[in-house]
Amino acid sequence: IAKGKSFQITAYNKSLRRSKRNKDNATHLLTLDLDEYLTPTNLKNNIKNLLSENKEADAISFLWYSDDYSRSQAPFQPHLQEKTTVYRLNHVKSLAKISERVESCLHHNFLFTGGTPVFNAFGGLHDIQLSDNVNASIHRSKVSMSFLDTLNANEVEPWFILHCIYRSEDEYLASLCRGRKHNNDPSPLKKNRWGLRPYPSFKPVELVVEFDKKALRGYNAEYQSFISKCGVRKEIKSARGMIKRRVKELDNLLKADPQLLKSFAQIFRGTRYEKPSPPKQLAVK
Repeated sequence: IAKGKSFQITAYNKSLRRSKRNKDNATHLLTLDLDEYLTPTNLKNNIKNLLSENKEADAISFLWYSDDYSRSQAPFQPHLQEKTTVYRLNHVKSLAKISERVESCLHHNFLFTGGTPVFNAFGGLHDIQLSDNVNASIHRSKVSMSFLDTLNANEVEPWFILHCIYRSEDEYLASLCRGRKHNNDPSPLKKNRWGLRPYPSFKPVELVVEFDKKALRGYNAEYQSFISKCGVRKEIKSARGMIKRRVKELDNLLKADPQLLKSFAQIFRGTRYEKPSPPKQLAVK
């Protein structure tokens, strides 16, 4: 941050350089944020199967789907439900094969050296590749609207990224307090959000993913087992306490500086802080 560089990208590239120098035994690098979940639709597939099915791919990209902004729920619920409503977005997150061809990491994909075209597979679908100026842009990090229209309107891909932007209202509000200092943005609040409302850049496509009951029970049981094996249950409890404190801190911040509600009106849409529209005045003749 002191050098004016993105903390996030610097961390990604540090990991990439380590793997390229054989400092670890990683064969691939996947860049995910803490609120993103790489999800196989059937919950039974695993990442090793995915890689074996895409041995020739330089990168595999997965479409972003947001969680449901309209679902009112208590904080800290499991991110997958038996019927999980998601909204199709137009960005991807990607996994790259560690090789000399990988030059550096971006937020959503990777840069590769010149030469042969990049083989960028998509979503576990074997007949689709991403290519700039064809169906994607910005180094294959964002897909075109025309490409989205070619996807199945009724179901997600075999693999997708669930981006838990909203969760519960309290968790959403707490997330605003993180700001974006990791990207050298001094704003006191995270301003690249749009409230408990759909993504504003295009009409959202709502999909309901119906997970098999048995598979979902197994998935959640494995998640709890993972928490125990990693010994992080105490840290999770502490983090939840931090989220509750952040909600109170945000409330105090807004009371001390109400102007923030106007300056950052977009991020408070649909929350308890959204100012109601003034009543329309009727002309009396």
